[in-house]
Amino acid sequence: MPHNPAGHTDIITFPLSEDLKNIESEIYISLFSVEENAKKYRPKTEDRGQGKKAVNATSRHLSSVIRPFDLELQRVVFHGVLHLLGYKDKTRAQQAEMRKMENLWLKKFKSFLKDQNSKIKDQRAATPSKTSHKSQKSIKKHSK
Repeated sequence: MPHNPAGHTDIITFPLSEDLKNIESEIYISLFSVEENAKKYRPKTEDRGQGKKAVNATSRHLSSVIRPFDLELQRVVFHGVLHLLGYKDKTRAQQAEMRKMENLWLKKFKSFLKDQNSKIKDQRAATPSKTSHKSQKSIKKHSK
C-alpha cells in the first residue's frame, strides 16, 4: 500500500499464477485513495530564498511534468506490479527498497512516454495533415 499506513488500501493485487515470466493477476485500484494521496503527498516544497524548491528531487522532477493524480496513479500501478514480482513493504528496509524501485520505474516510464511523444510529433511533421491541405485549397480559392 503506497503512502497508506493508516489502513486505506489504494491498490490490491491478486496473483493468479506463480510464474514470474507470465504473470497473471487481478489488480484493483481505489481511485478515491489515489486522489486523496495525490493531494496529501504531492512533493513538499521548502523556501530557500530563491523561490520554492522540492525536497525530493525525483518527485520534483516527475511532478513538474505530470499532474499529481497521474503521478500517484502511475506510482500505485508500479507498486502493485512490484508486489507481483515479489517485492514486499512490511519493514522500513522493504519500504525503502520498494520506493527506490517505484522511482526507478517511474523515471523509465516518463522517458518512454517522452520518446513516444517525440516519435508521434516526428510522424505528424513528416505527414501533411488533411486539415492543412484543405486549408491551403481554401486559401487559394479565396485569393483568386
